[in-house]
Amino acid sequence: MNTTPKSIEPDVEFKKVNRRAAIVRANQPFFEWALTACEGAPKFTLEDLRRQPTIWLLPIDENPKKFIRREFYVIFLHELSELCGNTNRWPHKRTFDKFRDWFEVEIVHSAYDLGNATLKAWR
Repeated sequence: MNTTPKSIEPDVEFKKVNRRAAIVRANQPFFEWALTACEGAPKFTLEDLRRQPTIWLLPIDENPKKFIRREFYVIFLHELSELCGNTNRWPHKRTFDKFRDWFEVEIVHSAYDLGNATLKAWR
């Protein structure tokens, strides 16, 4: 994390973290798969899914598009597992093309920490 915060007023700090972010939102094909594959899943709409995106922190010193291309499989597995715990129902072909079809990825180039606690990775 950047340890020298900017300040515009005496009591306001902008703590920029040394990460970019990728916001991953579901598209229609993922929604349609989830409706049929996830037995007993709560009823939801595509808009419900899109209002609850996943945010992934990315290294600041790498090209974010190349990083997502290299790591898409991890993100894909996470998104599948969030809605359907039965891996037998997951699509067998989990390609980058399918990932791009099923999800929208928005890259955010600056991330700031408003919290006071130390950032921790939960496992």
